[in-house]
Amino acid sequence: MSQRYISGIYCIRCMTTGKVYVGQSNNISKRLSEHKGSLLAGKSRHRLLQRAWTKHGPESFSFEVLEEVEIERLTEREDHWIGLLKASDRDHGLNLCPAAGSTRGYKQTPEAIEKSAASRRGKKHSPERIAKMKAARVGFRHSKETLAKLWALNQGTRPTPEAIAKAAEVNRGKKRSPETRAKMSAAARIRPAPPGRPHSKETRAKISAAHRGKTLSPEHIEKMAAAHRGKKLSEETRAKMSIAQRNRPPISEETRARIVTATLGHAVSDETRAKLSAALKGRKRQRKT
Repeated sequence: MSQRYISGIYCIRCMTTGKVYVGQSNNISKRLSEHKGSLLAGKSRHRLLQRAWTKHGPESFSFEVLEEVEIERLTEREDHWIGLLKASDRDHGLNLCPAAGSTRGYKQTPEAIEKSAASRRGKKHSPERIAKMKAARVGFRHSKETLAKLWALNQGTRPTPEAIAKAAEVNRGKKRSPETRAKMSAAARIRPAPPGRPHSKETRAKISAAHRGKTLSPEHIEKMAAAHRGKKLSEETRAKMSIAQRNRPPISEETRARIVTATLGHAVSDETRAKLSAALKGRKRQRKT
């Protein structure tokens, strides 16, 4: 049968091992010629086929037309033949991917992954490329289902000390604009809480232990004070804080001693005294009513 201008499904069979490679083309004669040329040159992009060709030699291979097919049905029929001949099974075939026209299910070797990573290592995107990537993400938000999946996927995973150090180095010295801060604040308000909150007692204990003994620098304290200076809490927030204070367990003697030690020699300004006095008077009035 002439293979000229035939569209359909073909296979390249290794007669020594019985393994087959299945492919499709709208011009099988031309496609098989391309396969032969790249295999003879040792440059075929189909690595399993090239390895078998190099090992067993050209005389061990046959080229066959499996089925003549209309162009519109090529992928459908290629899938059929890949499954029928088990062409993606390493014991029977030389196809890398189990599905026609898709890399779904294909796993790269560690060597290929390292080569790909090495080719990108140290490269930086151009400002134009970065701008395009940012523009493509504007307004994009993950669905609640996706956020839940991401949260579940990351449970139990911790970044390595090296990754933490790199992230800190990248962000060190960066100052976010007021617009960016406002956007982050707005996003945090509407962002759905990840499943599992509030924190468990164990998590709270870990967070407490991680911060225990740490002393904030005067600069850090001043920044925090400046960030809250002039802010007024809403009535709703005040009510929540009041309820939280009432339900808080009694302070232990050890904690009281620490508070006393920390405040020894600390002078309260007249302005602060006046504010505290006004707050206490208001609290007493509320209790009387």
